[in-house]
Amino acid sequence: MLRIIYFVFIGYLISSNVEAQDSLEINRFSSQVDSFYNEEAYEALQEYFVGHLDLVDSVQQPRLFFRMTFEYAYLQALLESYESSMQLFSRSLNALYRQEKLDSSNIVDNYYYLAYVSDQLDDTERSLVYLRASLDFLDFPDYLDQKVNVLNGIANIYLKKSDYDNALFYQDQALQTLKSLPEDRAALARVYDDQSLIYYYKNDYNAAKSRSEKALAIIMSTDTIQAYQKISSFNNAALIAIKLGHFQEARQFLELALQDIEVSGDQRLYALSLFNVAFHSFKTGDFLKAKDFFKKSIDAFQNKSNPNRLYMGKAYYYLGQISKDLKRYEEANQYFASALRQLIPTFDSPKNLAIPSSTAVSFSNRDLIRCVQSLAESTYLQAVQSDVTIQHSNTVLAMLDLALTKIKEQRRNYASEASRLFLAETSQEVFDVALNICYGLYKESGDAQYIKRAFQYIESSNAPLLLRNVTSQRSEWGGVPEYVLQKQRSLFIDLNFYQKTLASIDSSNQILQDLYTNYLFDAKESLDSIQDVLQQEYGQYYTDVYGQNTIDLEDFQKSLSKEDVVLQYYCSEEVIYRLTISEDQLFFEKLDSIEALQQQIGRLNTLVSQRPAFHGDSKLLFKQYAQLSDSISKLLIPKLKVATPLIIIPSGFLNTLCFEALLSTNSNTDVQGFLEARFLTEDHAICYQPSATLYNRFQSMQGQKHTRVMGLAPFVRANVHSKLSVLDYTQDEIESIASIFETKSYMHDAANKGTFLDDHQDFSILHIASHAESNVEQPAYSRLWFHPDNRHGDQALYSYEIQNMKFESELVVLSACESGVGQINQGEGALSLAKSFMYGGVPSVLMTRWKIDDGSTHHIVAEYYRQLKEGQTKQKALQLAKIQYLDQHADVIKAHPFYWAGLSQIGNTAAFTSSNPLKPWLIPTAILFAVSLIVFFFFKTGKRNLD
Repeated sequence: MLRIIYFVFIGYLISSNVEAQDSLEINRFSSQVDSFYNEEAYEALQEYFVGHLDLVDSVQQPRLFFRMTFEYAYLQALLESYESSMQLFSRSLNALYRQEKLDSSNIVDNYYYLAYVSDQLDDTERSLVYLRASLDFLDFPDYLDQKVNVLNGIANIYLKKSDYDNALFYQDQALQTLKSLPEDRAALARVYDDQSLIYYYKNDYNAAKSRSEKALAIIMSTDTIQAYQKISSFNNAALIAIKLGHFQEARQFLELALQDIEVSGDQRLYALSLFNVAFHSFKTGDFLKAKDFFKKSIDAFQNKSNPNRLYMGKAYYYLGQISKDLKRYEEANQYFASALRQLIPTFDSPKNLAIPSSTAVSFSNRDLIRCVQSLAESTYLQAVQSDVTIQHSNTVLAMLDLALTKIKEQRRNYASEASRLFLAETSQEVFDVALNICYGLYKESGDAQYIKRAFQYIESSNAPLLLRNVTSQRSEWGGVPEYVLQKQRSLFIDLNFYQKTLASIDSSNQILQDLYTNYLFDAKESLDSIQDVLQQEYGQYYTDVYGQNTIDLEDFQKSLSKEDVVLQYYCSEEVIYRLTISEDQLFFEKLDSIEALQQQIGRLNTLVSQRPAFHGDSKLLFKQYAQLSDSISKLLIPKLKVATPLIIIPSGFLNTLCFEALLSTNSNTDVQGFLEARFLTEDHAICYQPSATLYNRFQSMQGQKHTRVMGLAPFVRANVHSKLSVLDYTQDEIESIASIFETKSYMHDAANKGTFLDDHQDFSILHIASHAESNVEQPAYSRLWFHPDNRHGDQALYSYEIQNMKFESELVVLSACESGVGQINQGEGALSLAKSFMYGGVPSVLMTRWKIDDGSTHHIVAEYYRQLKEGQTKQKALQLAKIQYLDQHADVIKAHPFYWAGLSQIGNTAAFTSSNPLKPWLIPTAILFAVSLIVFFFFKTGKRNLD
């Protein structure tokens, strides 16, 4: 029968007018192919394609060749022959481009399936390229429904990569596109459900609930919604309710889902509902029911011709968690190993755990990281239970290294800053477990290798985003054109500006909202394209910047001076770990009472950051202060030699603590007030660092030989265009600096944003004495205030603008309120204005911790510069400036730390190599030497002539 069809089909092609019969032949071909599909005669259909494809190509009928190749590619995808499918879809796309008139709809379909096949081959980057390419053909009213599908596809790729910000962005684009179509309530409900799922994974459960409720409202009021979509929505709503602790509501949603499953008979949704019932029982503590339903869900997922490895892995993972909570560690290990077999096809056993490539895992890094970390912890706990921890240490550490490798891989894949910050927060559990295991192994064995491991994990958790930015600003560019990097920086600024503007537009102004949404979309598309170019064409640069290589502990010790002591902290949810590091010593300790410590630091911060009134008894205030300081110091500060330079690497809430303001551990406990007290800053020159790796990078940034200061003071007198107050001492501050270093002063209207943007690269020190405003909720919108100018209008310089600038300066002094205050991120520390300058490439910043006093700051800053001129390191210069202030202000109020402790040094601490190009005393000496030479040669020449 096939041969008869074959000869009739080809004979008809040759004898007919090709153009006239083109549509007819395509219809005839489609009906034949449909009959094969209806009979599920896939082998016969494959034979049909093989026999006809080349012949159709030879008769030069590209439309029919495209249709046949496309259908053959689709069949191969259906049979999971993805490599073959990829080649065939590529051929069908080439056939489309050979046609005189491009068929946009078919091109989009082709790109869409190429993306699908790429995704099945775990090539997410290629999948994104195909989906983005299809968008170029979809800006027409007839294709908007396809555009929604493509945008959803892009969002799903980003969801798979756990890049939730980008996933939400493209889902929002799909939603906006849907609003311009004739009402499709089912599609609208799907988008809301997809958004709820993204927010769910992002741990923003209230936002997830809001989107889920919108989807449910549409579903419950629309009769034409299919059963499978209803079930999916009920399941989503149940998961969100469980996370919010609304267990009764979750049970109701699950019951509704199970009712609809009976109607639909959908095996996949039946398995998913079983899983959700199990998860609900797990969260409510009904472990017996949870185990029963997780096992049933595994059977249901397994019975399908295409098993759902994602949910099978999740079910095994939760079975492992139940066993671990019940201290059945051997059983837990078996479940976690089963979960990993769903993730990694090559997985054998924990002892033979290999690090898989990204193409060797079945689903997202996030699930892999969580499962490997749990297996490592359970294996360790089983070893502790059996008293054989050291024998299993290599296996456990190998698993932790795998989790760390996948975290670094995720960081490279994240495009947006917000996503990387989110990853830093969600990765904390891995580092918590790693530190706990390293500490346990160290205490049992005393082996320093476990301190080195702990250091490696802490460094990997600390400031990955800042490390990337510093590397990109100061690395060898690897041939990347400067205009590409500048375009990248400009797009980051544009993105933040459009986001800020969108947030400020009234919701009723739909036209303006749509305009800026389109601007945002275009900017994000351009930025994604640049990221692709950097990765594909400038591999060394991309590796340097995104590789996240951290310093080795031994190398770090070698970089320290003989006097330096480093206190590196790591805050887990329950304990604090402290590494005390010097050139030749290492100590690894675990500090308890974290909840009490957090409360004590909060109360101390309140006391130290508020201007003291002293209306009552100052001794009582000091007593409260001393008690808090003593409790904090005993826990956080080890016994140290006086005059030891102290390098502090804080973690979590410790970023808010001003260590200089603590009372010295060597102070006399009999003192009655601030005036007689001795502070930690008097014993130690203190600086702060985001990480040991960054401290090493910052110290390697050599100082400039010629020190020039740009001094800006925009508020030396009243400004009719600004509501901000006059800062009485800022002019004196700039003039004091000018008497010490070569300084170009910008006062009042000369200190505007435009001047700063134009001239800042000409100076090694940028000194800004102004107002600042910290935005803890939205760190990108913290701002420094300048005098208004005609070009920029807005007198504020925002944090997002600063961090995307390119600085050449060695030091920035932010003599402005709260310039070091910001939202605390577990990985990045305080997201402050000071940190923004470091993102821009500045290796050293002098920052403020609270609303500082204008007068006292002026005195401390002037002395700081005098000490820098004398050749002191930056941290030593700040210490001496504070000590001098305390010595010169023998006043019970002025001795309070509010007045002098708020300035902190972060980053590079090295002394300036030379304060001026030529020492003043060298000028007359050089002139005298030159005159002497002239006289000498004149005398010799005259004597020779006489002879």
